[in-house]
Amino acid sequence: MHERAATVANHVLASQIRDEFEDQAGPIKIHLKQAAAARPPVLFVPGSFSGAWIWRGNFLEYFHRAGYEVAAMSFGGHGQRGWSLWRRGLKAFERDLEAAIAQMRAPPIVIAHSLGGLIAQRIAYRRTLAALGLLSPIPLHGVAGSVLALAKQSPMSILKLGAVALEPRLSQLGKAPLGIYSSQVSKDARIAVTRRLQAESPLVLGQCLFARATNQDPPPCPLYFWGAEGDHIIPAGEVQRAARDMGAGSKIFAGMSHTVQCEPDWQDVADDILAWIRSLALGVRVPKADSQR
Repeated sequence: MHERAATVANHVLASQIRDEFEDQAGPIKIHLKQAAAARPPVLFVPGSFSGAWIWRGNFLEYFHRAGYEVAAMSFGGHGQRGWSLWRRGLKAFERDLEAAIAQMRAPPIVIAHSLGGLIAQRIAYRRTLAALGLLSPIPLHGVAGSVLALAKQSPMSILKLGAVALEPRLSQLGKAPLGIYSSQVSKDARIAVTRRLQAESPLVLGQCLFARATNQDPPPCPLYFWGAEGDHIIPAGEVQRAARDMGAGSKIFAGMSHTVQCEPDWQDVADDILAWIRSLALGVRVPKADSQR
């Protein structure tokens, strides 16, 4: 029994995996360019506890192969602990996204997940975006209702999320919070994501409960929502409600959960996003009308 306890303790106290780009300056950590620049670039924005790495090996390369210049950003302070992270609120996260947008060669198509989705919605009212696609985003009115529903269904899930915000290595103990992964996600995929989870700002998590929408009108760019049937972090009903409030379309994927990047069928979501982007005909040069007609 003592030997087993020691093994678990060593596992939890082991160093977290760090990606080679985490110490790079600026919010954009991965940038894959294309020779042709007619289409707007695509900027991927992560949710809480994660960074640019969550988009690697899935959406990032897939969109690049589809012909898009792509970039993935991380929010400042991630990979750190203590006051430098804990003091960061919504405004600090918004500055990070604004800085990432400024690094792009043109107003980007922003694809944002979870907490990143809330930040992107708030930014879309004051920064020009080519389009905004939201994956299980925290809605502008906040996530308090979703948290309460999850607490009633699984109080332990709420405790785990709070503990991981302070010490992400605790995520390696026991099962993940309800709705983080679906039953279709392989053990290897869960381990790969879990070992890279980062501490999160308690301040920004608290502010997300009642984010207080500052604008009731849709942002001035094409907008679409995607959700997951098995997501208990941002339930499908909340995604659909947020889309209706914004007069936008939405699609819910069956059999998936919150961390869509590690779902075995993530490509289905990526294909749907690409189809939506193509339907907007962004960057397509329209021939000028004949002035003699």
